[in-house]
Amino acid sequence: MPRIGNSRLPGRTWVLLAAMTTALMASNGAYMMELLTALGGNTNWLVTGLVLANLLPPAVMSGAIGHLVDRMSSRVAWAGSGLLEALCWFGMGLVGATWWLVALAALRATISVAGRASAFKAIPEAAGLNEELAGSIQVGLFSVTGVIAPPLAAVLYVAAGQTWSFWLAAGVLSLAAIGVWVSSPAAQTVPAAISHWHEIWLGSKVVRSMTSIRRLAALVLLVAVSLAIEEVASVFYLKELAGAKGFAVLIGCWSLGLLIGVLSRRRHLPFVRAILLGAGVMCLAVLLVGVVPVALVIGPLFVIGGFGNSLFNLGLRDMVYQEAPKEQRAQAWALVTAVYAVAAALGNVMGTPGLLGAARTMVTWSGALGLAVTVATVAWMAAARRQR
Repeated sequence: MPRIGNSRLPGRTWVLLAAMTTALMASNGAYMMELLTALGGNTNWLVTGLVLANLLPPAVMSGAIGHLVDRMSSRVAWAGSGLLEALCWFGMGLVGATWWLVALAALRATISVAGRASAFKAIPEAAGLNEELAGSIQVGLFSVTGVIAPPLAAVLYVAAGQTWSFWLAAGVLSLAAIGVWVSSPAAQTVPAAISHWHEIWLGSKVVRSMTSIRRLAALVLLVAVSLAIEEVASVFYLKELAGAKGFAVLIGCWSLGLLIGVLSRRRHLPFVRAILLGAGVMCLAVLLVGVVPVALVIGPLFVIGGFGNSLFNLGLRDMVYQEAPKEQRAQAWALVTAVYAVAAALGNVMGTPGLLGAARTMVTWSGALGLAVTVATVAWMAAARRQR
């Protein structure tokens, strides 16, 4: 179980973790503000455009941006991307519900790839941390800030209005960027040899170096799709079943499971086992959520599902840390998150109630899909091991 004690971490590392937490709060909150602004526009296509702007440009540019981050100081990339994102939010406070909002959102989302990739690369290098602790900390902070920040941002948006709420978010992120600058490890990665275009844009070289991602690619992508189907369909299913307040409590149960998974993590759990076990536990829980329409049963199932989700996420991070060459970690993580995001977007569309089925039906089938893929992957890997 990873432990962080005051005696283990120097003050500079605590400043870095505080800056990262602040940046995540600002980022998650500002995205909610973007959605609220788009909802106030004259066309529903503005919301669609905003969602696509946050997905497609980062996916296309992830390989090249990660390649660039690997060849510069992670401190410069992390802090600089934060300041540039803040500048985009400052502009969003001025443009209102127009297509300029979508353009700035696309620019901000693309810049954020550099921030996420450099953070993934830099945190294990901070004094007192290692790759295992870095993965646990990142998953924990993402889960906590992802729950807390959006409702706080919505309250701020209503109270202060569009302009001042975006400007406040920009100011907070700027302070976080300064914190990153003064506390982030300053190690400079030695530039690699000149790469071909496909190594820069598609990451062909780093993918070749990661043997496990090739074995687990189908599992990871299909689990991402199934979880995204459940994410959308369960909004309608659980609201109808438990009401708005009950729905909020159930979502909190999933987040609780995520935190339990991070805090109870066992050392030396191989990442392949963590990914398979996490996927199986998570998808089985989702399947049972659809089969048993009882809120008092779904709550514990969501805790279990969140726990599996945590193992799955930690396994993915450990895989990149252990298999990607150190000089290409930023690009590897940027590519993994981009492909995962595209798969999740496909699942979000498929999970829309009425498109392929009713909400509860889609929740059930999403769990069944993920569980079937996990079992098939385990069977295939076991058969391949016996043949060797």
